[in-house]
Amino acid sequence: MAQRPVILIVEDEPGIADTLQYALRTDGFEPHWVTSGEAALAAVKTLDPDILILDLKMPGCGGVAALKALRAGGDNRPVIVLAAEVEDEALVAILDAGVNAIVSKAGAELRLLEAIQTIKQGTVFIDNDLLDRALLLAKAEAKTSALDLLSPREREVAQE
Repeated sequence: MAQRPVILIVEDEPGIADTLQYALRTDGFEPHWVTSGEAALAAVKTLDPDILILDLKMPGCGGVAALKALRAGGDNRPVIVLAAEVEDEALVAILDAGVNAIVSKAGAELRLLEAIQTIKQGTVFIDNDLLDRALLLAKAEAKTSALDLLSPREREVAQE
């Protein structure tokens, strides 16, 4: 019998974690659940999961901090971030940290399998509403002039 892929769910809300575990188990995965970013970092070492699903906002070490810690330690396994709400700054931070997928919490169990299949193919998955915002943010950053990055004195010298 083939081994079921291990997925570590990092979620502080038991109801959401239960729903995700049920959906993942039904789809042929072996889900495990921890309730904090700190517990996730420890569980990664002992479980060696194939994929992590991180809640964006949790008490203590949230999803962004846990993702940054993993990537800083050289861990490149696929990470999916679950988010109920994402401010622009957090969206940029998640993308900069090297997330593989971002899924909205509302109805996540319905899109999670699609996200997993997409990232297994080496492609990033971002829910459409968040993708539109990410593209707008990228365009806004691209419009920033190089002069905007200079100090007032450097700008003065550059314009002379």
